[in-house]
Amino acid sequence: MFSRFSLIGVLEIDVMDLFTLMIIVIVQEKKYFTPASANTILPLVRQIVEKIIVKQTEIDSLRDDLEAPTISGAKVFDQVAMRLRLEELYSELAELVVSLQEKGCLLKDIYEGLVDFPALRLGEEVYLCWKIGEKSVDHWHGVYEGFMYRKRIVSDEFIDPAEVDADGVHQEKSSTE
Repeated sequence: MFSRFSLIGVLEIDVMDLFTLMIIVIVQEKKYFTPASANTILPLVRQIVEKIIVKQTEIDSLRDDLEAPTISGAKVFDQVAMRLRLEELYSELAELVVSLQEKGCLLKDIYEGLVDFPALRLGEEVYLCWKIGEKSVDHWHGVYEGFMYRKRIVSDEFIDPAEVDADGVHQEKSSTE
């Protein structure tokens, strides 16, 4: 199977200007998807992304509550409890993002539920692109392009990573096998 090793990413989250939570994802083997394999894993990806959006919504709401002017008589204890809950939510969010990355997917927009799947198209690395609400992975874009430059997938343009040897050369399956 053709693969490369790459740093998946660093997720840095500002937590109420008190400290910064930084999660470094360990270097792991890079996975490449075909449109078919991306659509096979899509139900699980969809579940994870839905949970990520819910967590982010909870975080935003709690941050708004903490940033709101203090209501007279509000106890310091309540604010401490809210900050502890916020830390918990950030931790849960980070676990979900890491689980998505472990599947080989890249979360591109937490609010839009936008996910990219690394792929090989005509020998070039690209991203298959999916957004929450879409029924299937039907688009792709270049690595240095974004959502605005999505194009419809033409399946026979994508290489199955199992057909690439250790040197990165595409080995088409012969018709005699």
